[in-house]
Amino acid sequence: MADVNSLTAAALGMLKANVGLLRLPVEIEDFMVSCLKTAIADLERAKIVLDVENIDDLHLLAMYAAWLYRNRVTGAAKPEMLRGAMRNRQVSGAGEADG
Repeated sequence: MADVNSLTAAALGMLKANVGLLRLPVEIEDFMVSCLKTAIADLERAKIVLDVENIDDLHLLAMYAAWLYRNRVTGAAKPEMLRGAMRNRQVSGAGEADG
């Protein structure tokens, strides 16, 4: 299991930049942190183990959390870019576990 606090802290700035909100009220930042934690849990359920030292993992986490943040009202499906990034990470993770 990934260290949720380390991953959240490392990806928060990326998430803020992704959604274009670098300075925001504490309530919005708290919501973004909750999106990151949900994204970590969802990715772990998808058998993706995130590494805080891997920049690609942090980008995937921020991308997933940004999708959660943007689609909190609409409930839109995951975009192909996010689904593809998740598939690629699952495949690379499976290869690492086998090797």
